Amino acid sequence: MSVNLIGSGNLATHIGITLNNNGLKINYVWSRNLENAKILAEKIKTTYTDNFTEIYNNKAIYLICVPDSEIKSIAKKINSENSILIHTSASTNISVLEKFSTNCGVFYPLQTFSKNSKLVNFKNLPVFIEYSNNNVKNILKYLCDIINAKLIIANSEKRLLIHIAAIFANNFTNHMISISNEIAGSNKIDFELFKPLIIETLDKITKINSIDIQTGPSVRNDKNTIKKHLKALKKYKDFAKIYSFVSKNIQKMHSKL
Repeated sequence: MSVNLIGSGNLATHIGITLNNNGLKINYVWSRNLENAKILAEKIKTTYTDNFTEIYNNKAIYLICVPDSEIKSIAKKINSENSILIHTSASTNISVLEKFSTNCGVFYPLQTFSKNSKLVNFKNLPVFIEYSNNNVKNILKYLCDIINAKLIIANSEKRLLIHIAAIFANNFTNHMISISNEIAGSNKIDFELFKPLIIETLDKITKINSIDIQTGPSVRNDKNTIKKHLKALKKYKDFAKIYSFVSKNIQKMHSKL
């Protein structure tokens, strides 16, 4: 089995290198950015291009790792009933591919990827798959097997909800830490001081239900402290709005317990 890798960004980099390291041949790396395609192709010792005509094969497997807004246009360029189209998006319905091929699927790893960070270990990593037929199912199963990922079948509607939950768990959490960093930095407070707190918090939520370890003035309904905090946040209007909304939401969730 071999594939054409479409994309050269964060996810494409990690998937491409991991598949290659586990014996899967990547025929081509395609990207609109030829320099990025070259960088990734050199890492996995394959050919790169920004020209679709060079990689077109009526029976090829195309692993599409591009932004959601580009998936349809990529599938349209391939537009082959016999080609196998697999996208890696959480929020894009499989039906986007079904317009251009009868053989299509989804391979969505539940993880955060940055191409300039260490290579993600896919062992036991949840990978959600969806497929149009058993042939594609077997291909997706093979991809999961060779990288030791944890295969989970989920349709497009379920996968969308998984993505929303992941946004809260990852992207919004990271943004909250960025806000913390901004407040600390603008007041000449060393952000390194907060890292033990962050590490302890993340460690606890892998072992205990997060709602059971919620602390702070909001869960205590400490109105005086909240009032002081909001007053101190006057010069950070957007942060004050977030603080206020999240505090109220914490109180609302815990009032139901």
